[in-house]
Amino acid sequence: MMEGSSLSDERVIEKVNAEFVALRLNVTDEGWPEDLPGLALWESAFEKDWRHRFGFATSIVLGPSGASAFGTSGSGYRWEWDTAINYHGDRYLAFLEGSLDRCRRAARLQSDETLSDAERAAALARLKAEIVAQAVEANKRGRKSR
Repeated sequence: MMEGSSLSDERVIEKVNAEFVALRLNVTDEGWPEDLPGLALWESAFEKDWRHRFGFATSIVLGPSGASAFGTSGSGYRWEWDTAINYHGDRYLAFLEGSLDRCRRAARLQSDETLSDAERAAALARLKAEIVAQAVEANKRGRKSR
């Protein structure tokens, strides 16, 4: 569904090719990949609403291990074309940049030997809250047009 919009934008294509490993998953037919636990939140949302089986499109940025999510484009329903990140190249690029920034900050926190375990845990908890807030905002953005 997002093809023909932001995923067809040359700037987005260039960014994805340069800094990401893109996967296209069809969870309706193929199920959720067990080796990507960072998708658990979306799997839960998918399972909660039977309507998702008829259309569930989003982009999610996971870290290199696939264990953690660092951002989402939010929903990409066609009726949200005017507000959803998925249909606007500039917004989609900002989503990608923000996700990369959060992923890089998490990696720095994990490797920062100057932090105590408690400081690291607190900083990672703040980052996780930021990631959740980004996901909530990304999904709200699309709902404004309903």
